[in-house]
Amino acid sequence: MSVTIERIGAGRLGEYARISIAYQVRSVLCIDEVNGGLGGLLLRDEALKNPYGKDYDACEDGGPDDWPERFDTSHWGIFLACDEGVPVSGTAVAWNTAAIEDRQDLAVLWDIRVCPDRRGQGIGLRCSGPRPSGLLRRGVRS
Repeated sequence: MSVTIERIGAGRLGEYARISIAYQVRSVLCIDEVNGGLGGLLLRDEALKNPYGKDYDACEDGGPDDWPERFDTSHWGIFLACDEGVPVSGTAVAWNTAAIEDRQDLAVLWDIRVCPDRRGQGIGLRCSGPRPSGLLRRGVRS
């Protein structure tokens, strides 16, 4: 596996959007208090009796192809991971945009997607956007 990661512009969002964000919800995280909360919180994975599918690109808000029409993406970091030229993962980090209250000290992981057959291999983590030092140079603190 020879994965390369590159920052892309809005002109390549169609390529980014072809990576499926759909997934199956099979469990939920439940929060249990330890000693009434005084001993902390415990996260417990609980299987669903009726798993269901979720696809954010199918929502009426649209997917990545529509972002430039809805948001100022000129300051966003949009990253595409390709394995031998084939897109396998993508992330979008929103910064300095009205989509997140026009705050220049805040960056948000807006979108992350990994091809279904490549999930669980750490590709999404490797494609997690700009390095923290790049955001710090821009004044991002959160």
